Amino acid sequence: MNSLYKYEPIAVALASVSVLTESFSIIDRIANALSYESVVKAIYESGRILESAIRSGISEGEEWIKQSNNEVLIKRKNKDIIYKIHGKLPDETIVREFLEAAKDVRIARVVASYAMNIAASCLTRYSSAEKSSFGGEKQ
Repeated sequence: MNSLYKYEPIAVALASVSVLTESFSIIDRIANALSYESVVKAIYESGRILESAIRSGISEGEEWIKQSNNEVLIKRKNKDIIYKIHGKLPDETIVREFLEAAKDVRIARVVASYAMNIAASCLTRYSSAEKSSFGGEKQ
Protein backbone atom coordinates (compact mmCIF):
# COMPACT_ATOMS: atom_id res chain seq x y z
CA MET A 1 0.00 0.00 0.00
CA ASN A 2 1.46 3.34 -1.09
CA SER A 3 0.08 5.09 2.02
CA LEU A 4 2.03 2.78 4.27
CA TYR A 5 5.37 3.77 2.75
CA LYS A 6 4.44 7.45 2.51
CA TYR A 7 3.31 7.61 6.15
CA GLU A 8 6.04 5.41 7.62
CA PRO A 9 7.37 8.39 9.64
CA ILE A 10 3.95 8.64 11.34
CA ALA A 11 4.19 4.95 12.29
CA VAL A 12 7.75 5.51 13.54
CA ALA A 13 6.60 8.43 15.71
CA LEU A 14 3.68 6.45 17.14
CA ALA A 15 5.96 3.48 17.88
CA SER A 16 8.57 5.75 19.49
CA VAL A 17 5.99 7.34 21.78
CA SER A 18 4.70 3.88 22.73
CA VAL A 19 8.18 2.65 23.63
CA LEU A 20 8.86 5.82 25.63
CA THR A 21 5.58 5.73 27.56
CA GLU A 22 5.43 1.93 27.88
CA SER A 23 1.89 2.13 26.57
CA PHE A 24 0.21 1.19 23.32
CA SER A 25 -2.95 3.17 24.09
CA ILE A 26 -2.44 5.88 21.44
CA ILE A 27 -1.78 3.28 18.74
CA ASP A 28 -4.80 1.29 19.93
CA ARG A 29 -7.03 4.36 19.76
CA ILE A 30 -6.05 4.95 16.13
CA ALA A 31 -6.24 1.28 15.17
CA ASN A 32 -9.76 1.09 16.60
CA ALA A 33 -10.91 4.57 15.57
CA LEU A 34 -14.46 4.84 14.31
CA SER A 35 -14.17 8.49 13.36
CA TYR A 36 -11.73 11.00 11.95
CA GLU A 37 -11.98 13.05 15.16
CA SER A 38 -10.63 10.10 17.18
CA VAL A 39 -7.60 9.89 14.90
CA VAL A 40 -6.96 13.64 15.14
CA LYS A 41 -7.10 13.59 18.96
CA ALA A 42 -4.71 10.64 19.18
CA ILE A 43 -2.24 12.25 16.75
CA TYR A 44 -2.42 15.46 18.79
CA GLU A 45 -1.66 13.58 22.00
CA SER A 46 1.21 11.70 20.36
CA GLY A 47 2.59 14.98 19.01
CA ARG A 48 2.54 16.58 22.45
CA ILE A 49 4.42 13.67 24.01
CA LEU A 50 6.88 13.55 21.10
CA GLU A 51 7.57 17.29 21.25
CA SER A 52 8.21 17.14 24.99
CA ALA A 53 10.51 14.12 24.60
CA ILE A 54 12.48 15.82 21.80
CA ARG A 55 12.95 18.96 23.95
CA SER A 56 14.10 16.72 26.81
CA GLY A 57 16.63 15.11 24.47
CA ILE A 58 18.07 18.48 23.56
CA SER A 59 18.53 19.35 27.24
CA GLU A 60 19.75 15.81 28.12
CA GLY A 61 16.78 15.06 30.38
CA GLU A 62 16.11 11.70 32.05
CA GLU A 63 13.88 10.42 29.25
CA TRP A 64 13.96 11.53 25.65
CA ILE A 65 13.59 10.84 21.95
CA LYS A 66 16.27 11.85 19.42
CA GLN A 67 16.60 11.50 15.66
CA SER A 68 20.00 10.11 14.69
CA ASN A 69 20.68 9.56 10.98
CA ASN A 70 18.11 6.93 9.97
CA GLU A 71 17.24 5.85 13.52
CA VAL A 72 15.12 7.16 16.34
CA LEU A 73 16.79 6.77 19.75
CA ILE A 74 14.60 6.45 22.83
CA LYS A 75 15.73 6.71 26.46
CA ARG A 76 13.26 5.94 29.23
CA LYS A 77 13.50 7.29 32.76
CA ASN A 78 15.40 5.07 35.24
CA LYS A 79 16.67 2.75 32.47
CA ASP A 80 20.23 2.32 31.23
CA ILE A 81 18.95 1.35 27.82
CA ILE A 82 18.76 3.19 24.51
CA TYR A 83 16.02 1.77 22.28
CA LYS A 84 16.48 2.14 18.53
CA ILE A 85 13.81 2.24 15.86
CA HIS A 86 14.84 2.29 12.21
CA GLY A 87 13.36 5.25 10.37
CA LYS A 88 12.73 8.96 10.66
CA LEU A 89 10.30 11.10 12.60
CA PRO A 90 7.76 12.99 10.48
CA ASP A 91 8.04 16.64 9.57
CA GLU A 92 5.00 18.93 9.63
CA THR A 93 4.31 18.29 5.92
CA ILE A 94 3.94 14.53 6.45
CA VAL A 95 1.75 15.10 9.52
CA ARG A 96 -0.49 17.49 7.56
CA GLU A 97 -0.76 15.09 4.62
CA PHE A 98 -1.51 12.19 6.96
CA LEU A 99 -4.24 14.15 8.74
CA GLU A 100 -5.83 14.91 5.36
CA ALA A 101 -5.57 11.27 4.23
CA ALA A 102 -6.86 9.99 7.59
CA LYS A 103 -10.31 11.32 6.74
CA ASP A 104 -10.47 7.81 5.35
CA VAL A 105 -10.05 6.17 8.77
CA ARG A 106 -8.89 2.94 7.11
CA ILE A 107 -5.59 4.63 6.20
CA ALA A 108 -5.05 5.65 9.82
CA ARG A 109 -5.80 2.09 10.96
CA VAL A 110 -3.25 0.63 8.56
CA VAL A 111 -0.57 3.07 9.76
CA ALA A 112 -1.42 2.25 13.40
CA SER A 113 -1.12 -1.44 12.65
CA TYR A 114 2.32 -0.83 11.17
CA ALA A 115 3.29 1.29 14.21
CA MET A 116 2.31 -1.52 16.57
CA ASN A 117 4.55 -3.91 14.69
CA ILE A 118 7.46 -1.46 14.69
CA ALA A 119 7.14 -1.05 18.48
CA ALA A 120 6.79 -4.79 19.05
CA SER A 121 9.80 -5.47 16.85
CA CYS A 122 11.88 -2.94 18.79
CA LEU A 123 10.87 -4.37 22.14
CA THR A 124 11.42 -7.96 21.03
CA ARG A 125 14.89 -7.07 19.78
CA TYR A 126 15.85 -5.79 23.22
CA SER A 127 13.82 -8.13 25.45
CA SER A 128 16.80 -10.30 26.44
CA ALA A 129 18.63 -7.24 27.83
CA GLU A 130 15.94 -6.49 30.39
CA LYS A 131 13.21 -8.60 31.93
CA SER A 132 10.19 -6.30 32.11
CA SER A 133 7.19 -5.43 29.98
CA PHE A 134 9.53 -3.49 27.70
CA GLY A 135 13.23 -4.22 26.99
CA GLY A 136 16.21 -2.50 25.45
CA GLU A 137 19.91 -2.34 24.80
CA LYS A 138 22.33 -1.29 27.55
CA GLN A 139 24.27 1.88 26.84
